[in-house]
Amino acid sequence: MSAASDKPDAGAGGAAGRGVRWRGVAERSVRFLAPLYAFRVPVLAWSTAYFLLWCYRTVFSVLGDVVVMRLTNIADTRSYQRQELLTAVDNMIVAGQTGGILMQAAATALTKLIGGVFGLLSFNNPIAINIGFQTIGFLGMLAFLRALDPRDRRIVYGLFLLPSITVWSSIASKEALLVGFVGVVCAYIVKFYKNEEGSIVVPAICLFLVGVFKPHFMPALLLLLGVSYVARYTEWKTTLALLALIASLLVLYVMRERVDEFARYVDWALLSMGGNSAREPFIVEVNDVFLKAPLGMYLAFAGPTLSEAGKGLLHALTFTESIVIVFVMVYFLVRRLPVIPAYSFILALGALFWILFATYPPAVSNPGTAIRYRTGYILIVFLCFVILPSRSMYIDWINGWRARVLAKRRSGPAA
Repeated sequence: MSAASDKPDAGAGGAAGRGVRWRGVAERSVRFLAPLYAFRVPVLAWSTAYFLLWCYRTVFSVLGDVVVMRLTNIADTRSYQRQELLTAVDNMIVAGQTGGILMQAAATALTKLIGGVFGLLSFNNPIAINIGFQTIGFLGMLAFLRALDPRDRRIVYGLFLLPSITVWSSIASKEALLVGFVGVVCAYIVKFYKNEEGSIVVPAICLFLVGVFKPHFMPALLLLLGVSYVARYTEWKTTLALLALIASLLVLYVMRERVDEFARYVDWALLSMGGNSAREPFIVEVNDVFLKAPLGMYLAFAGPTLSEAGKGLLHALTFTESIVIVFVMVYFLVRRLPVIPAYSFILALGALFWILFATYPPAVSNPGTAIRYRTGYILIVFLCFVILPSRSMYIDWINGWRARVLAKRRSGPAA
């Protein structure tokens, strides 16, 4: 009985001993592997995602020079890549002395000057010059992405990877510079609604440069900035946005004859330059710029139509990309439509109208040109469709501003 009872005790003791030893091994293993459990895969960090975006765009800087430039003629890019710095400085001085700082000549001279600087630093290597231009565009994208909440940031980041946006903003072009300037201004607007806008110096410089390069971008940006700033100090925000939009349309009505005449001239002038993908003249008769505006704005934004998509690989890819962009934007608009604040809806709609209406006459008659021009203002469209309709951002903006006002009032008497 005792002997029999001794065996189980010994077995239990042996099992207990082995259990203690295994627990010790397990504890040491956990301590050894703890750093691995705490390690995060770098690709999940946004800093890594930003770097990968720059690398992705750099690849397109190479492809743009090696492949795209052989598929389609981009004369101005070659001129920016081959620009001598001293000549560019002379051209810039002449453009400044003429007084036409808002004219196209000044924008071209400034772009050539930037190309000359990058050419001097890279020993006139065209790919390196492309990388310099794309880095300026990337900085604007980076500013815009960092201003967004992570959920919206993922959406816009994915849209930034689309080929045409990347190609035209990753070579030596005005579009690359515009993406940089517009990105900084859009980032400031987003931060404004998050009550963390900070210094206005750099955004003001970028806004001025947008006016130099593309004066017709200014109505949309000034509407966004002006209404946003004034609305902060009034409780009648929706009324203010509506009145501002109506006032801008009244200005357009007063200037309708000049706008119509200028639009017909622009459409004719750009068509006279030729192009492999040119359409028939679109703005022909008096008031066509207004009567055909809905179709014209869509064609200038989307580029190739379904029938034109079969004319070549670039047209097919561009058509597919445009469908993706339109689908994503309409999806977010419909999804948020029931809860969009009236103020945000009116402001976004007004800015969207002004950027599409002002940019469609130069691009409507050539789908290739349309896609290139779209790159310069696409960030404003993303801002209007994806960011501004956010109800949570609107509520945080209102609450944050009220909290700041109350804090100032309370600190006033104490001070």
